[in-house]
Amino acid sequence: MKGIRQRYPGSFSIIIELGYEVDPATGKRTRRQRWVTFRGTRKEAEAKRIELLAAVNTGTFAEPSKVTLIEWLRTWLKTSVAPPMRRPATHRVYASIIEKHIAPSRIALIPLQRLRGTDLERYLADVPGAAASVAVHHAISAGRCAGRSTLGNARFVELVAKAGVKRIKFHGLRHTCATLLLQAGTPVHVVARRLGHANVGMTLNVYAHATRGMQEDAAARLGALLHG
Repeated sequence: MKGIRQRYPGSFSIIIELGYEVDPATGKRTRRQRWVTFRGTRKEAEAKRIELLAAVNTGTFAEPSKVTLIEWLRTWLKTSVAPPMRRPATHRVYASIIEKHIAPSRIALIPLQRLRGTDLERYLADVPGAAASVAVHHAISAGRCAGRSTLGNARFVELVAKAGVKRIKFHGLRHTCATLLLQAGTPVHVVARRLGHANVGMTLNVYAHATRGMQEDAAARLGALLHG
């Protein structure tokens, strides 16, 4: 599979394309790549690559580093939550939870890329307070600033039920939109632009399942042109 190289049995390098950036010194565009080491089977490495590409697509990809959870959260608080990006009250609540609860906890110093779901579950089990408070802790620990003015999950579930359609996660709307557009024959570069992908290759990798039918359709059309 493109984007995966075997280092030795049981170890693979996953290559993630992050588009291009301009070198401030030379003014030239340079390709941005990140190589992630993965240990397991090739099939597991392929699944991990798809997961990482989805993270790049949603803006949640964490580049390889030794940054700890608390360091990342403090940076996130300054760059994504501080007013005027969010309401002052929201910023105060999030800052208080980060400093009073997460900072003194055991998960605070865990490197972000080593953090596992079990670590968060263990932390959340120790969070005092009502269910609503736990939900806010969970949102912060996961690095999401879901302001109370945004469409909440409960409201989204209600709308899905009223529409009588299959229940999916809120973010699933993005993937559904992209899949339907591709299956309807929308040019890949148009879909890539709507998704905010750095290049068409990223779209083709993430939505390969949706483009298989396009290949078959293209072959059928070519056959019709050649044979009448």
